[in-house]
Amino acid sequence: MKAMTPAERFTVALTSAPTVERIARQRSVLRLQVIFALVFGAVLLLVWLGPQLIPGSAGRAVLGALPPWGLPVATVIWAVPTLIRIVATFVSIHRAKRDLASLGQGPALYIDPTGMEFAYPKRVRARWVEITALKVSGNSWGAGPELRMEVSGREVASIPINFLDSKLGAIDSAVRARTMGRIGVDLSDMDRLL
Repeated sequence: MKAMTPAERFTVALTSAPTVERIARQRSVLRLQVIFALVFGAVLLLVWLGPQLIPGSAGRAVLGALPPWGLPVATVIWAVPTLIRIVATFVSIHRAKRDLASLGQGPALYIDPTGMEFAYPKRVRARWVEITALKVSGNSWGAGPELRMEVSGREVASIPINFLDSKLGAIDSAVRARTMGRIGVDLSDMDRLL
């Protein structure tokens, strides 16, 4: 068996760039959420303490504008969703850092005239006649949707598309060129993500 030339073998490498961008974006969102929470919290504190600090009739007017239960209810209505968003963003950052730590270097997958080989996270090789589907599916949370390879209708390998250094169009073109159009990357599940 002769060795394949680089022109015959399409290599898709792993990249950390989208994950690093995701971490930076989530940190920025967290920073803005905390700033907003502090500013709005200060406003609520001012409304609560204002009547006690403002002397005379102006203080009584501020006290009379809200029912006694109004400020606690407004605080709860503001605080609960704000805390949920901050915790969700923090969890998202933690997951992105975990993804980044697990992401190695090197090839993610190979596409050649005989078949396709996933090299990450585990090595799986299938010939074109065995592959029944190559599709993108999954959710948009975390590392995002995954490129999945199915053999005999069963998923045997997958990798998040954010970990790949090539665009899906380039991967699809390489697959279609090597299979004479019999197999392509199915993107129909992407409609459900948006």
